[in-house]
Amino acid sequence: MSQLQINKTAATFTSFNNHLFAFGSNTFGQLGIGSKSDSNLPTRCIFSNNPKDIFDFPPKIIVGGGNHSAIITHNEKSDSIDIYHRLILPEELSSSSKINWHHVTCGWTFTIATTQKGTSYIFGKGNFGELGCGKNVKTTNDQIFKISEITNFQKVVCGLRHCIGLTKEGICYGWGSNRYGQLGLLIKNLKEGEKKKKQNDNYCYFTPTRIEIKQINEEEKIIDVACGQNHSAVLTQGGDLYTFGLNKCGQLGYASPLKIQNCEIPRKVFNLPGSVLKISCGWNNTLLGKKNEFDEIDDTLNEKEGWVSKPIPLYFLPHTLSSLSKDVEIKDFVCGSEHSLCIKKNGEFYECFAWGWNEHGNCGTGNNIDQWMPIRIIPENTIIKGIGAGCGNSWIWTKK
Repeated sequence: MSQLQINKTAATFTSFNNHLFAFGSNTFGQLGIGSKSDSNLPTRCIFSNNPKDIFDFPPKIIVGGGNHSAIITHNEKSDSIDIYHRLILPEELSSSSKINWHHVTCGWTFTIATTQKGTSYIFGKGNFGELGCGKNVKTTNDQIFKISEITNFQKVVCGLRHCIGLTKEGICYGWGSNRYGQLGLLIKNLKEGEKKKKQNDNYCYFTPTRIEIKQINEEEKIIDVACGQNHSAVLTQGGDLYTFGLNKCGQLGYASPLKIQNCEIPRKVFNLPGSVLKISCGWNNTLLGKKNEFDEIDDTLNEKEGWVSKPIPLYFLPHTLSSLSKDVEIKDFVCGSEHSLCIKKNGEFYECFAWGWNEHGNCGTGNNIDQWMPIRIIPENTIIKGIGAGCGNSWIWTKK
């Protein structure tokens, strides 16, 4: 059972037995800490007007978009929808008080929530087809729109302006901007008239379109997907990783950006010692987890500072983060826009580490200095239970 909660402005929340801490960018109150000031230390979020038992269990997922965030909480007694800013619900939702939310994702200016049954709903705005409801729908005007093309999504993930939905059968559909091939949909296969139309729309797809990955055997199921700013990754049941889209910082994992700037065809990433278990994408990097360790393919420097004119190497082939991976258990990891978090086991407890771009304090170190190595974040007297990341912000779910 679950509730979906959206934090769009300065709306704030209250917690009880478990606690949610946030840090980083907060211009529009997206941290949910009761103010609009950035925080460079973990600060407790404040929930309000909710039953106490909602917070007795860790959340299913915590995500952040451009200037908003969303969380799905576990609730054993209710599965109704609870949204913190007024929305006009579709008739099928407003007539039902019980909605079991399964997954939520945030793009730059939009949010997509998926139910346990596989139906996805979207709210926000987008000019590049990211709403998935046709060319004429570029804003939902404070309403929730149903993505009616597909009704059996397992999850939907999104980058800056593109989305990929994974069905329960392991089939991927994409929509939104495909300027760099991040949807893997080959423009050259279109008829000439359609090709010209797509070029005029900046290679946008306004409804879900199936992504064909010819290299994957038909019998092998895709089990996970992830999106960066302008690149995408898919993971197969056999532990193989395929990436496509922009490769400006080497985030695709198979070639230097001097050789391949972007790739429209999903390609398998080799040089991986072992099967991949989980994937996560930041704006310009890709994290992949294996048993007890994880690798990174990334720019090693945030794009805002530039990489061409500075003597800092690009890791365009997978490399192991040895500072975290030696003889330890990695429980979980997530990518924010240009920073990352992970949970590492330390004896009987789990600790949280952060690294990367830190302009807004989103690494939780008490300063705004970029972190070149993973650094431990220590909310006082807490046990780390879950993590989340967004665009310049982070969340830690703890239990005292």
